[in-house]
Amino acid sequence: MADCGWDKTMQVLRDTANEAAVPVLLAAFNSSDEAIAEKALRAILGRSRGAGQGALMARWHELDERRRQLIAEHPRRI
Repeated sequence: MADCGWDKTMQVLRDTANEAAVPVLLAAFNSSDEAIAEKALRAILGRSRGAGQGALMARWHELDERRRQLIAEHPRRI
């Protein structure tokens, strides 16, 4: 049930034009909870603007294989 709240939060942050969502998504991406981090990554990749995507690319060398694969699945967003 708790996932529904996170899903809705990530959806709102993904869909908003407000760039203040990017630092929030990046903080969630840094979460030690893998489920939250993955939801944040997917939300960043789903945003139409590139600030979050640029931050991901700047940290590419720090990302594990799973996260790199998720990014590779969205090549038009990077």
